[in-house]
Amino acid sequence: MTRVAHPRMYDEDDPLLARVRALCLALPETSEKESHGRPTFVAGFRVFARYGVSGEDDRRLVVHPDDGDRAVLLQQPRVSVPP
Repeated sequence: MTRVAHPRMYDEDDPLLARVRALCLALPETSEKESHGRPTFVAGFRVFARYGVSGEDDRRLVVHPDDGDRAVLLQQPRVSVPP
């Protein structure tokens, strides 16, 4: 299996990334790795958040909530489900 190198899709100096990183890494048993060119936060082997930038003003945090949290999050106007 050949691994494909992905270009970095974020700015390491992004203040929003710094805040997301601080919040995610403050949780117990979490770590950060780069996956598909984006900072990805995991607890054990489970991905729970991924930070990405697709445009200059389009910074997104993608979360992978448990089923119980999903309904609550979707009630927030700033939360959307990607296609």
